[in-house]
Amino acid sequence: HDHDHDHDHDHDHDHDHDHDHQQEPEDWEDEHVTTLTDDTFQEFALSNTLVVVEFYAPWCYHCQMFREQYAEAAAQLKDLPHVKLTKVDATVNNALAQAFEIQGFPTIKLLKEGQFIADYEGDRTAEALVKFVKRHLRGPITEVATAADLKQILNSGEESSVVVGFLPSTSTTKRAFFESTAEALSASTMFVLLADQNEFEAAGGQADDISLFVVSVEETDDLEEAEPKVTTNKVVYSGDLELSKFDLFVRINSLPVFGQMGAETFTQYANSKLPVLLALHATSDPRAFDLVKEVASAAREFGVLSAYIDVTSFAELTAELGLKEGQLPIVVLDYSNEQHFVFGDREGTSEVLLAFVKGVVEGSIGPHRKSEEAPESNDGPVKIVVGTTFEELAIRDDKDVLLEFYAPWCGHCKMLEPKYVQVGLTLASVSSLVVAKMDITANDPPARPEFQVEGIPTIILIRADGKVVPYAGKRTARAIIEFAHQSASIPFELPANLPEEDDDDSGFGEGFDEGFGGFGEPGLEAEPDQEQLNELFDEQIHHEHEEL
Repeated sequence: HDHDHDHDHDHDHDHDHDHDHQQEPEDWEDEHVTTLTDDTFQEFALSNTLVVVEFYAPWCYHCQMFREQYAEAAAQLKDLPHVKLTKVDATVNNALAQAFEIQGFPTIKLLKEGQFIADYEGDRTAEALVKFVKRHLRGPITEVATAADLKQILNSGEESSVVVGFLPSTSTTKRAFFESTAEALSASTMFVLLADQNEFEAAGGQADDISLFVVSVEETDDLEEAEPKVTTNKVVYSGDLELSKFDLFVRINSLPVFGQMGAETFTQYANSKLPVLLALHATSDPRAFDLVKEVASAAREFGVLSAYIDVTSFAELTAELGLKEGQLPIVVLDYSNEQHFVFGDREGTSEVLLAFVKGVVEGSIGPHRKSEEAPESNDGPVKIVVGTTFEELAIRDDKDVLLEFYAPWCGHCKMLEPKYVQVGLTLASVSSLVVAKMDITANDPPARPEFQVEGIPTIILIRADGKVVPYAGKRTARAIIEFAHQSASIPFELPANLPEEDDDDSGFGEGFDEGFGGFGEPGLEAEPDQEQLNELFDEQIHHEHEEL
């Protein structure tokens, strides 16, 4: 699964947020961060120009890890008038959590004069968040008077890409396009207008040009040269004056023709929402690196980025992507649909690779579906579903299927396991219902929105009529059984031997492990005891270390 920071809230998980018994830790307050509630939110949002809102849960691991950076961002922005960083405990402020459709933590939203304008989907750093806020504060277009002013912006290295319009007042058509495009895209890219024709040549532009300046900052090891080296590369836009085409132009050209994907650049590639032709590079065998580099310029014509990744730093990625020994380690990552395509055993020539890329773009080549071997025996109370048997066992027109997505390393899944087995045992006599589970780390479900997993464990009911109903209730056997009974498309009688309700009131809006979503990943379970907390933290840190 491709870990992208674009957290999509398309799933209609109506999570329970009934946690009034939870008290916020006394030390959760930060000096420059304002705590808002259902009662105070609206008045505060309307009285400030820009309001950043972090929806969090006190028990959430990711919120705790992000807290210091969020407080630092608030401190850096404290002197800007009418800009406030705030936080809302989504576990107790149910009305706000539901109104903003909060499904994971932390989730950050930006409001302008009380109206939502953008989700924050960047890195969890103070620097990235401050830059995001300042972009919205300055307005869609920054006007400069001279070439020197433009060069100052570029040489600061604060922006990785800058769109510059060399547009005198007489360029009415292009100015109108430039302004409307800036309104749409300025949240991710800076737009600068230079109108004085006498300054165009010194700034490296010509009248009526709209150009993209890509800025690269190279840190130096030379102690005598303390300032990093900043270089710019200009690309002139020559396409039609259409937003979609210009957006594609910016996203493609903001990244190198053939660059390295790593910790520093991953977010840029993921947020581009463009397919990436990726070579898993090992110095001992540079064939994949050389081949992808050879076709990179041609692949860009199909709207596909090209990059390489140092496979020695991501040892498990080869198996994760389903590559087999002896194959050229080349894949296409499709971030928009969270799927990937494996080059496989095809002949390693530029012609064959470009045909593969074209087939991916045109849809004639299907995505790779990772799958374990189907078990020889599958007669237990909980059926095992793998990638190759998903359509056969989980999507049926004669039975409803209750399906859990889990991971072997997930502490929450382990805690749920005996209860879920109890669900299977209790409902074993119901012929119209199948209780099943799938290891999401070793198997891929179909690339459909209703099967995209953002946190684990996740339980859904795949009804015989084709509808998919997500489960958002308590993590108890009885609650899950009652959900299946109420949501099934084929009615059935509840067995007489229902398990007793236990004291676990944690629901599927809270106890998730991260690893299958983006910025708004859910965190740890509500109020586990200290031994469980230590165990879950250790597992999560170990898992994230492996992924990094």
